[in-house]
Amino acid sequence: MATRKAPSWSDVKDKLADFDRPGLTGLVQDLYAASKENQAFLHSRFGLGDDVLKPYKATIDRWLWPDVFKNQDTSVAKAKKAIADDMDDMLVEHGFDDGP
Repeated sequence: MATRKAPSWSDVKDKLADFDRPGLTGLVQDLYAASKENQAFLHSRFGLGDDVLKPYKATIDRWLWPDVFKNQDTSVAKAKKAIADDMDDMLVEHGFDDGP
């Protein structure tokens, strides 16, 4: 029995080329309906609704561009930690926690 290689982005792209506009719209609608994560991605990608990254951007700005008038310091390490912590929180919020 012959082994098949794993599908790649090129394979998907080739199949997408066969879709007409209504077919492609239907595919995106199916993906949208499949999960909250897909919905959040599409909302963000098309600039719909609130900026879901706003709190993360504020944290990064705080540590990389501090307010010198408030005697704040710069810390790349704290910016990285804040990003990692925020990503963990976001994953848990969307149901991707590693718990049982």
